[in-house]
Amino acid sequence: MRWKCYGYLDDLKRYSRYRSSQEFSILLKSNVVHTLPKFVELAKVTKLTLAVSVEPALDDYSVANGIDDLVLVLKETVNVDYFAWDGRVKGSKKYKISTIWDSLKKLQATVTDLRHLRHLKILRYLYHPSFFLAPPKSVRILSLDCITSEAWWRSFAVCPLSGVEELSINYVTGCDSSEGLKGFVEPATTKFNDIILVDVAARGLRKFSCNRSLSSIPQNLGECILRNNRDLDLNSRKQIKRQNAVKLATECHDLYEEEHRKCLGLIVPRYTRKFAEGYKVDVEESLKFMAEWAEMLALTVEPDYLEGIDNWIAEKDRTESVGARENGVDCLGIETRDHKKWDIRENDIEKARNFVVPLVYEFSGAIRSVKFRVIDAIAERLANCEDVGRETAMKMLVEDVVVRIRNVRQGIRDFN
Repeated sequence: MRWKCYGYLDDLKRYSRYRSSQEFSILLKSNVVHTLPKFVELAKVTKLTLAVSVEPALDDYSVANGIDDLVLVLKETVNVDYFAWDGRVKGSKKYKISTIWDSLKKLQATVTDLRHLRHLKILRYLYHPSFFLAPPKSVRILSLDCITSEAWWRSFAVCPLSGVEELSINYVTGCDSSEGLKGFVEPATTKFNDIILVDVAARGLRKFSCNRSLSSIPQNLGECILRNNRDLDLNSRKQIKRQNAVKLATECHDLYEEEHRKCLGLIVPRYTRKFAEGYKVDVEESLKFMAEWAEMLALTVEPDYLEGIDNWIAEKDRTESVGARENGVDCLGIETRDHKKWDIRENDIEKARNFVVPLVYEFSGAIRSVKFRVIDAIAERLANCEDVGRETAMKMLVEDVVVRIRNVRQGIRDFN
């Protein structure tokens, strides 16, 4: 059966040899390299995908020989416009880049000469996680879904990526773990997200995407890309700024989790006084409370926020008192002619708690559900060069919760 297959390949090679590239082209996927020149007219290959497992021998020469085989294949695929490499390393034995450096330099020179290559994609290992393959100037789309090291990132940063318009650096198994580097490089003393790039040389990007975790990329990668590539589209800018947005929204959410119980202790006495003076509860009043609670929480970003909230509550009480007297009503709902000094009783405290606490729990549940929507909104504003600090982010977060609760309740009323 194998010989019959080889016979077909021989016939195909003879057929393709006498056809022009306009008449005949080959899309080739293979997990072997060294036999390809024998059975395929490589000059007719326009799309080439190689998924290869490297099995290093004791003397490491097998790896260098494998690279040399790839160089011979690429030298003949002069018309390739798409090249994808998916490399895996079998076994526990690994090797230092110095043992294969001469072969890697030949590979780089050969790829640089691929004048028709438009899309280059590297998955997992290109023989070593410290080897960054600079794309030729003809490449417009560069996909780097590979296992990287600190040395790889340094090489990436100084490469101008001339001609590249779309760059993606995406997650594959092992990319976010030091496991993929074991045996290849010395134990890392610096985590990826502790790396700070001086700059990136890329200048012509129009699209950029990176779905790796923040722990597996240099901490300022996105900002460097954004600063030097003025023509990036809005989605790319949003994705870069999303990292900042995630940080801001997470800080605000954590602040809420830490401080809302203190705020609850301040708001319950206010509503205790309101119930002592005849406060009536309905749906609209609960929504008013939500808005008031959100307004109060927005103050927690201030250093001395407890004092600020005390002043805020005092101003709220004063405003309600003035408004009530102007309408012929005592400060919190009792008609003037029936005015009577109400003493706060245990029953009023219980009413206040029964009103306030469930609403706060509802608010706490909703704040978790709107977090990601708020992240997108913050990212969009940052991408449009708006100044969004923690104060603005907290206000956006709590106000969105109020909108969500109001919409949910309105939907339930409409359904009923």
